[in-house]
Amino acid sequence: MASWAVPQLDDWYEVAWIDRHGFGLASVVDLARYNFHNYNPRIGEVLLLVLNGPRILHCVITPALQLGLLVTCFVLAHGAWPRATARDLARLIGLQALIWLVIPIPGVIYFYRPYTANYLFATCLQLSLLALFRLALTRTDAPRRAWLAPITLAWGVLAGMGNEHTGPTAIVAAIAFAAWAWRWHRARAWMICGVIGLAIGFALLVLAPGQSVRYAGLTSGTHPFRTMLARGIDGNAKFLGDYLVEVAPGVALVLITGLCAVARRRETVAVLSRAIAIRIALAIAAAVGIVATMFASPIVEDRLFFAPCVVTAIALAMGASVAWEEPRARKALVAGSTAVVVINAIGFALTYREVAERTQDRIATFERTGTEAIASVAPASGWERDHWQFGEDLRYAYLRELLSHRVFDMRAIELAGAPAWSQPNPLETTHVSFDFDPPLFEPVSVLEPDPPTQWAWMVRELREVWTELSSLPGHELRAIDATVTPMVPLPGNRRIHLVTWHGGAFERIDAHTRSDPQGWPYAWADRRQVPIEPMEAWIEACGRAWPGELARTDREVRVSIRYQCAGNHTIYLCDASECWLAWRYW
Repeated sequence: MASWAVPQLDDWYEVAWIDRHGFGLASVVDLARYNFHNYNPRIGEVLLLVLNGPRILHCVITPALQLGLLVTCFVLAHGAWPRATARDLARLIGLQALIWLVIPIPGVIYFYRPYTANYLFATCLQLSLLALFRLALTRTDAPRRAWLAPITLAWGVLAGMGNEHTGPTAIVAAIAFAAWAWRWHRARAWMICGVIGLAIGFALLVLAPGQSVRYAGLTSGTHPFRTMLARGIDGNAKFLGDYLVEVAPGVALVLITGLCAVARRRETVAVLSRAIAIRIALAIAAAVGIVATMFASPIVEDRLFFAPCVVTAIALAMGASVAWEEPRARKALVAGSTAVVVINAIGFALTYREVAERTQDRIATFERTGTEAIASVAPASGWERDHWQFGEDLRYAYLRELLSHRVFDMRAIELAGAPAWSQPNPLETTHVSFDFDPPLFEPVSVLEPDPPTQWAWMVRELREVWTELSSLPGHELRAIDATVTPMVPLPGNRRIHLVTWHGGAFERIDAHTRSDPQGWPYAWADRRQVPIEPMEAWIEACGRAWPGELARTDREVRVSIRYQCAGNHTIYLCDASECWLAWRYW
């Protein structure tokens, strides 16, 4: 599977980075430094660059992590390493089946490299540290191993930088393990170092400067507790409901086989000793704790449920011990687990072989396309993210811009047939001007040609070259102005801004869509983040521009969304002297 891997969506940013900076230790360190200050500070983003380097690295590292996660879960469930026996092989198969049954989008988590690096790897890193504690607590005479202390300290720092929503629970779990070891006089220095490392890593993650500009954006200023309160009881309860729906198939498998075992041999229920029941309860509590952390997250998507679902799979593996004690129930559990693994393995192979062939054909088409030509490729039939694959990544106009202008040197990329679910290519052109003190008499050439037409990626490119911009000898950068030229000029011949920078801060309009009580859609922007006091709105599409329906409240600026034709409709907000590009819809 790893040998078939091809770039998809976020992979292409790593490909573009390697094209620009090369691949090596210096390039990896530069990306880690850049991400920490300007983008996503998670350790998984650094691993993602490595996985997009020489193919051999991906073919070695990714399968090792996937199998490492399985072994780590086995250790946490059973308190011992798996042995080379048929029984433990069957348990590993059962555990892998439980993981694939309970996690969301397993094909995407395991074989879409950005998710593999940021979620599977991060979860494996944190759980493997806790597995060390678990193994130590099963032994009454665990050696002290002073040499392990600096290793677990560094291990903890890396694990703490894995994910924001899993960090708090991992720290609490490590403290609980260490406290339990202390109570039974088994505490070791490396345990304390592991806890300290986790706390340091999590602090580095959440306090990194890049957190305020994630995805090339700017912080909304919304406090996590305010986010949690804004969702209310119903909104937060929905996350718990989603979690329960995800784990239901695994719970059903273990519950049915366990009840069958008890029905045939009532004494098998004694396998669930008080100690195992406590461990199961603690694992479920940890999973729910991770879900509860999501209440404060501004964005919650299916991939965030990976870690709590894996922890739930560990609890279910412990609960499955009842079925293992009755022959027929054990056979049913092994048969069901084997079927789950085989069906998923075949599905993954068929799906990603097709993804690989489609992407390789596209790359060949892009490489044959001339500099001023437009490449047209057929869209994928399954364009939405599902159980098996991420879907059509070229539905995003900004990715097509990245590929055409930064990776393959083309005029543009289009999806044949212009499907309605794919954003059309923006028709505006972007220009960037720099103001230095004293002025420069030659234009700055640090940016690549054809700047992005969307503000988030414009900011990202500026941040990537910030060192060059801010270190010109004898010149101080005072301001940046990225402007756009629409296909149809707006009345008044006003300057149209996409992004500006001055006084140490970026300004842009980040609009979103909602629907009014009657169901009509509208674009809205936080009035506090709109750089001007808009007096009018204009919509440009279909080869013409017309006034938009502008409404203002104390907190928002709204523009009604109405379709006039197929293709992009671009919304501009204007005052008497200037305009800003606010939103596109299609």
